Amino acid sequence: MHLRNMFKIKQTNSFIWPVKLVTPVSGGKHTTSTFDIEFKRLSQSEVTKLAEDIQSDERTAHQIVRDIVVGWPDGSISDGDDDLPFSSSALEQLLEVPMAAGAILTAFLDAYNGQAAKRKN
Repeated sequence: MHLRNMFKIKQTNSFIWPVKLVTPVSGGKHTTSTFDIEFKRLSQSEVTKLAEDIQSDERTAHQIVRDIVVGWPDGSISDGDDDLPFSSSALEQLLEVPMAAGAILTAFLDAYNGQAAKRKN
């Protein structure tokens, strides 16, 4: 009997996905940081609405990120000295980092459209 990885319609309410954030550093260079974000799992109709909001500029990346991020694993993000546990105020701190909202939204969209899987092949 051949066992397959069976698809389950009922899934968890969230999933953890890596985010890559490129930031400038001295010397005209950039550094890439990778951290994990826990995203809210959306239904197909919610994904469609999100895509429409993005296309029409209905909501900003910051607004969308506030709706889709539900947390991050301990140790994923630091305030520079210590681990920064997830909270709404910690999320706001993260969103103050230039390009963070866009990187988070890009990672979320990559997760839903399979771009990461395509890049691995």
